[in-house]
Amino acid sequence: MPSRIRRDSGGAVRYGAPHGRVFVELAVMELEQRSRAEKERPRRARAAVLPSYPRRRPSSPKDRVMLYHVVESPVGPLLLRSDGTALCAIEFLDEPFVAPTHWGHAPQAFSPWTSALASYFDGGCPSFDGPLSMKGTEFQQRVWRELRRIPYGVTVSYGELARRLGDPKAVRAVGMANGRNPIPIIVPCHRVIGADGSLIGYGGGLQRKQALLRLEGALLPER
Repeated sequence: MPSRIRRDSGGAVRYGAPHGRVFVELAVMELEQRSRAEKERPRRARAAVLPSYPRRRPSSPKDRVMLYHVVESPVGPLLLRSDGTALCAIEFLDEPFVAPTHWGHAPQAFSPWTSALASYFDGGCPSFDGPLSMKGTEFQQRVWRELRRIPYGVTVSYGELARRLGDPKAVRAVGMANGRNPIPIIVPCHRVIGADGSLIGYGGGLQRKQALLRLEGALLPER
């Protein structure tokens, strides 16, 4: 016989099977709630495991602050660059400079450095003690720190600089780090010369190295 379907006073559906008077009672609302809970569980779990973060726009060169200023000097125009908090570079210019469009020309940001450079080229011995931002390896940083310890008007050889760093065999590595110095003059790599007194090399050219050493009295003036 077909089962009979009836609903009791609580709203539950009863399926009645007449044989043996066996009744299976199903609470429809409870089943629906369980079904919804099962469907929601994966979503809640994902939300708990994977929290949402605000989307970040990829950075571009325009997002990074770069300030610059060009100053005249006896060894030619100098390009000064800053990240807004510290001096990043000094470059010797051999041709007219055109700044990238996202750079900002800010002479006032370099006033401590331009004043110190002016004093230096007037024959003074200023202290370049402003903040510097020099990117390099740990070894390069050690070399650059040692360069700043070389006094005004004094020269040392590459071999001597390597000995001061505790590795007399690192002459070649010292020379390479010297050549990668991003802030010449202030970090005086021009004061490092060959063991025989020869000038060897300089990123700004040997004429500039010669001129800087003569300015400091480390070389005899030309006759």
